[in-house]
Amino acid sequence: MFRRALAGIAVLLAVACSDGSEPDLPEVGSFEASLRGAKSGQLSGSANTGSAGTELGDFYAIRMFATPSDGTVSFVSLICPFSVPIAVGTYQFGPGQLCEARYGMAASDGFSVIELALAESGSMTVSVSNDEEIDGRFRFQGPLVRDADTVGVVSASGSFRATQL
Repeated sequence: MFRRALAGIAVLLAVACSDGSEPDLPEVGSFEASLRGAKSGQLSGSANTGSAGTELGDFYAIRMFATPSDGTVSFVSLICPFSVPIAVGTYQFGPGQLCEARYGMAASDGFSVIELALAESGSMTVSVSNDEEIDGRFRFQGPLVRDADTVGVVSASGSFRATQL
């Protein structure tokens, strides 16, 4: 679980220019989410989507990063084992399901995960999927692990407009 989360964070951090010039990035997408249960609050920030290959295989991810605060950044990621964009439709999360969802908080340097919840149930509905963006809604719940201890169940729900990287 932590290995895939760190792989997703590493892929995002690897997007940069090798020649030192400013990257030519697409328009930034956005998201809003609500957390309830073991962690409560509102999240909003940027959202992007794209494919990545890791030692675990190819996947397509929707990555949402809340505006950093207090040296941390909260994130929501929705991941499916596809090498092409996630198509319009509904996808289930949980054991034995095709796609995964997670909420987490990491140090703003991106190298240490402070807390993480992997969905045990829930779904994502994609309403728009094209070469420029993927839009939709999600809801999921799962145990929140902080400092190697499960501290309760967190529920996350929200919407996104993720731009293609």
